[in-house]
Order: sequence, then C-alpha cells, then structure tokens
Amino acid sequence: MAHGEAATLRKGQEEAEQLGRSAEKLAALLREQGEQELAGRARQLEEKLEAGRLSVAFCGHFSAGKSTLVNALCGVRLLPSSPIPTSANVVTIASGEPARAVIQAVVDGEERTIEADPLRLEDYCKNGEVFRSVDLIYPATGFGRQTTLLDTPGIDSTDDAHRMATESALHLADVVFYVMDYNHVQSEINFEFAKGLKDWGKPLYLIVNQIDKHREEELPFAEYKRSVEEAFRSWHLEPAGTLYLSLREPDHPQSQFDELKRLLAELEGQHSELAVWSVHASLRHLARSWLKQRLEGEEAERERLGLEAGPEEERAGLEAAMRELEQAADGAVRGPQALEASLQADIGKILDNANLMPAATRDIAALFLESRKPGFKTGLLFAAAKTAAEQERRATAFEEELGRQVQAEAVWHLADLLRKAADREGLQGPERQQWESGLESALAWRPDAAWLAAQVSGGAVFGGEYTIVYCRDAAAQIKAQLKRGAYDAAASLAAAARPRYVAAAEAARAELAALGGQAAALAGLAALGEAAAQREARAQALLPAAPARPALPARRRRATPQQQPPQAAAAPPRRSLRPPRRRPQARAAPQRPPAQPPQARSRRSVRPPRACARRRSCSRRSRRWPRRRRRCAPAPSASARAASRSRCSARSARASPRSPTRSSASGRCPCRRIRRPRRSTAFSRRRRSSRTARPASA
Repeated sequence: MAHGEAATLRKGQEEAEQLGRSAEKLAALLREQGEQELAGRARQLEEKLEAGRLSVAFCGHFSAGKSTLVNALCGVRLLPSSPIPTSANVVTIASGEPARAVIQAVVDGEERTIEADPLRLEDYCKNGEVFRSVDLIYPATGFGRQTTLLDTPGIDSTDDAHRMATESALHLADVVFYVMDYNHVQSEINFEFAKGLKDWGKPLYLIVNQIDKHREEELPFAEYKRSVEEAFRSWHLEPAGTLYLSLREPDHPQSQFDELKRLLAELEGQHSELAVWSVHASLRHLARSWLKQRLEGEEAERERLGLEAGPEEERAGLEAAMRELEQAADGAVRGPQALEASLQADIGKILDNANLMPAATRDIAALFLESRKPGFKTGLLFAAAKTAAEQERRATAFEEELGRQVQAEAVWHLADLLRKAADREGLQGPERQQWESGLESALAWRPDAAWLAAQVSGGAVFGGEYTIVYCRDAAAQIKAQLKRGAYDAAASLAAAARPRYVAAAEAARAELAALGGQAAALAGLAALGEAAAQREARAQALLPAAPARPALPARRRRATPQQQPPQAAAAPPRRSLRPPRRRPQARAAPQRPPAQPPQARSRRSVRPPRACARRRSCSRRSRRWPRRRRRCAPAPSASARAASRSRCSARSARASPRSPTRSSASGRCPCRRIRRPRRSTAFSRRRRSSRTARPASA
C-alpha cells in the first residue's frame, strides 16, 4: 500500500472514531432529556460505523417499482409487490449465506423474534401483526457482500408509521436511490422529497422506472430526459445521477440496469468515506430533530405567553415603556440627584468658556496696577490729592469694566441655564418666586475696588508679566465665587423638584403593577428563547467539524446515434444544397521595383501625373508650379450640370486655346477635372496691357 493511501485510510479511521464518540455523547444527552427514541437512533449510527457496510435506501411513492427493483437486484422475488400491510417497517437485505429472514414483531403486547424462510415473507405479513423490522440475508448477485439494501414504504402514505419508517431508513442510508414512475416524474411530491434530502445532505440518485411506457413517435426520448433534468434544475436540485429502467422489458434499448449494478459496485468501494459523511449528516439531523421537537413541545406555552404579552407589533413598545416606568419608579431618589449633577456639569462648562479678562480689560487692569506701585505720583503741586484721585478713578474704571465682563460672560448664561431647568421641572407659583430670589442673591456678587486692591501682591514687580498673572488669578477667584452661588441655586432647584419626582415614581409603580401580567409574559418568552439557544449551543458543541464530501461516481453516458464510437463505420455524409464555400487564398506580396539611385532634379522639374485612387478624388499635381495637393469636388449629377456648369467646366471654357495647358494639350484625370495652372501677377498685367494698347499709327 502506498504511503498516500495509508495516510488517507488512517485519516478516515480517525474521523470514524471521532464520529463514534460524538454519537455516544449525543445519545447520552438525548437520554438525559428523555428522548429515548432519538437516543436509540444515535446508538444505531455508532453501531453502523462499527459494522463498516454500505447502506443503500430505495425510496419512492406507491407502485413506483421499488420492491420489484430490489427483487431484480437480488435475482429472486423476495419482497411482496406492495408494502407490508398494517405495519410501518423497513426491510433490510444483505447478500450472504445461509438464506434466512429475521422478523422483529410485537404480538399481543410482547416482542418476538421470528426466523422464517426469506422466500415466504408474505406468509408472515398478515393477521395484523406489528412488525418492528425485517432483516433478510440471501446470496444475491446484483450487489456486493459489503452492501445492504433498504426497502421503504411509499413516501406519499398518509400513515404516520410509514413516514417514521422512511425516516429511519434515510437515517441509516449512505446513498439514496429515489424511484419514480415514468408518468409521475414531475409531481410536486417528488420535488419536495428531493429538496428534503438536499437539506439533509444525503447523496441522491434518481431512477425513472417503467420507461417502456414511452412512445418515441410522440416525443423523442432525448427530449424527455432533457425535460426531466430541467424540471429538477428549476427546483435548484442537482442529483448525482439519473438512471432510466424498464423492469418489465429488461431488453429495452434505453434501460440502464447494468449501469445501476456498476454504480452499486463503485459505491461499495467508497463505503468508508460515504459512511463517515452520512453519519455526520444524520447526527446533525438528529440534533435538529431534537431541537425541533422541543420547540414544538413548548409551542403551547409560547402561544399562551404571546396572548398575555399582546400583539407582536406592540411588544417592542411595551418593553420600552416598561423600561421608562422602571427608571421613573427609581426616580424618587435618583431624579433630583441626576438633575443636580447635570446642572453642575453645565455650570462648569459655562465658566470654563467664560473670558472675563479680554485684552481691553487687561489694559485697564495694567493702568490700575500701575497706580498701585509704590512711589506712584501725578502732578507737581498738590500731588497727594491728585494721586489719590487718579488711583480712585483707575480703580473705578477697572471695577466697572470687569463687572460688565462678568455679567455678560458668566452671570447671564448661568441664570439662563438655571431658569430653563426650572421651566422643564415645572417649578411655578410661590416656590418659583422663592427660588428666583435665591438665584439672584447667589449670582449678585461682583468684585469691588477693595477686593481688586486686596488681590495685588505686596512684593510683586509690576509690569506686563505681572499684569497677566494678576488677571488670571483674579478671573479664577471670580469664577470660583460664581460657581459656589450657581451650585447653591441648582441644589435648591433639585430640592424644590423632589416632590414631583416622588409623585411620578408612585404613578410609575402603579402602571408597572397594571402591566405586571404582560411583563411576566414577556419575561417568560425571553426565558424560553434563552433556553432554546442554550440547547442549540450544547448540541452543536457535541458535533465535530464536517468531513470532506466524497466524490460520487457518475453514470456513464450511452452512445447516441449522433455520438458514434470511433470504431463504428462512418455514415455517408449528407449532401448539402448550398454551393461549396471557397476558402480565401493568401494574397501574394506586391513586388516592389528595385531602388534607383537618387537623381538631381531641377526646381522646375514636374512629376508625371498620377491616376486618381477613387472616382470622387483627384491627387494630380499642377503641371507648372509645385503646390499643395488639392482634391476635386464630388462629381455633380446630370440635373446639377444642366442647371449650372461646374467650376472645372467654367475654367476649361475660360482657358485660352493657345495656352500650353489647354484641354487638348494637358492630360485628364479619371474624374474628368482640369487643373488650370496659376498665373503670376506680372504675366496677367502684361497680358491686359497688350490687349488694350492702340497701334502707333492710330
């Protein structure tokens, strides 16, 4: 065995062991949750991995020919032509010896194991027995010893037991062959079943049975196959292959029974990869089935809670309203505190942005500080009185300017903020008047001349730098004083608004009590949703990562009359009515004349006239004077020529018959245009003078 094959085999064994452990854990979880049937199915998957056999399920609707097809693969009639009556079971057939049938039945409430002759299975399917399972072993010739065939009841049965039997077969199947009647291929039940298998993840092959009903004169068989493929493709279904059979006429030219045997043999060679893939898909389906059953079991409780919680469109608004009511109920204590904290934050922002000492105010402050320097004196006579008056004037000017700045930059904004807050809180009446008086007194402080003089340091060196320091410290102390007053006004406002918060909290508690039933219903719905999410997370944690999808063998295409094999004799070609098409021949490269050595030409040398490339253009050079290449106008029609003569014809009429370039002497171009050479100005003047001059004798 090559190294690559050994590594692949070892990897497959590891995946199978991991899947077996996952199946065991899932079975334990399902038993813990009381799901004994699903736990038993998980245990069956674990046993399937240990057995290492390929399970092939044949499904389809009633009378599609499933049992007849299984009998044809076995080589003998083992199964009855109709589903086992009064029971819902799956018949498993394995190739081996000795031939025997093991039947698990429930008779009078007791489980019994019956061993019988596999050729007389119909004798044990009567009298109303309830069969759990039928296992047949027979030396079949149509499939290998590592393959087990599963025959299921019809999928269109209305019996729930039949549906459960089909699901149990699909649960253990590695590959599913879906058998359809020729006349009912495009029925909706076929598409829905194939869609479910696609969601499940099981490999699917389609079998169209009873093609002996086809009439070639009504519809070509190729068109019929194309319509089947397009119908399933319209449902976004891509089966691994489609086979066409006729068990009534085994020698039918379109029957692919041998192709089915070959396909089963190839699938048996991939039974390990197919088993790992199908067991993983079945484990995921088991987990989804358990979650779905739990949701269905909780559906009644969910409906009851939904009715109590109200319509779906009102629940979001109800939840938001309940959150607001809960906040309002806690607002008896938190409301005033939150109001005061919010006002304090806004007060701090206003004072931080207030500019109490702009440049003009600093200039006035500099004059005030100058008057406070030791040795400051104004005037010569009566200097003491003049100095005192100047100091008082400068202090007054500084006090007034600073007061205006404090009022405009800080006090007005603080008062506006606090009054708007009082309006929002609904503070009115005597309480509002009392609070307004407290606000005015809290913000009434202004710096006076004495306070400004007290802020001057005794040993300071007066100058521009000290002026900046003095203005900064004074502004900080003024803001601190205003902040204390504004905080007091905010605290008094919060205290005045406390009764309103208490009343609102009591009203919110009353509304919450009225909505208690809806709140409990919403809480119950939330608890059910959280429990479902936890169950799903727990189930997903037990499942391993999805293995690589195995490459399924595709059926071989039959050689059609249009696609003959190479060794077949070629048919005579059909005679075409069209004339044979000439193939374009490659043009020979034009032969260029050999290059001639350049010859000296005079200025008056004229090139020979060229022929026009097209009918509507002329590229012949003028004969007398070298000039730019000009093109003739398009040739006029007959009517245009009759109406007015063209330019070229007018030139030819005016041309002198003695001119060396007259019509008879000069060459013509193919478009029959005549070029008249240019005349110099001196030539024309001499010509006119010779015509007008009189003889001397006269």
